[in-house]
Amino acid sequence: VKGKKVALVGYVELGNNWGGLNNATPANIAKLSAEAKANADIVIAAFHWGVEYTRKPTQSQVDLAHIAIDNGADIVLGNHPHWIQENETYKDKFITYAQGNTVFDQDWSQETKEGVIYKFEYKNGAFAKIEEKYTIIEFNSQPRFATEEEALVIRQKITK
Repeated sequence: VKGKKVALVGYVELGNNWGGLNNATPANIAKLSAEAKANADIVIAAFHWGVEYTRKPTQSQVDLAHIAIDNGADIVLGNHPHWIQENETYKDKFITYAQGNTVFDQDWSQETKEGVIYKFEYKNGAFAKIEEKYTIIEFNSQPRFATEEEALVIRQKITK
């Protein structure tokens, strides 16, 4: 992309014993993140992890995200909990633990109908979050952008 080689490395934490997948063990994350960084300018680490229907990432999610960044990932994108989880900046790199649902059929609670979409800019060797848009699913899997009032309510739930 624009003269930069981008590597996307995906990991699965759920059970850590899935044949044929990049299991999210500390050693595997360290090895593959370092290999990706040696072969690409930009490394995006994507994780399928965490406990469903929870706001806070587990200590394992935090530890694994930090290992990815410590070994070359430039950004960490996680998902699975079906609720938006908090995010953090670690060593000046963005980690999103879960973005909730944007298009999905889990309409039994308000939290499972909420999601967030981030827009990043890659400039001068780093990602910067330049926008976040909250979404709400209505009418059987149809997303729409949240109003400012709805976005404020969602943000307050995340930062409790």
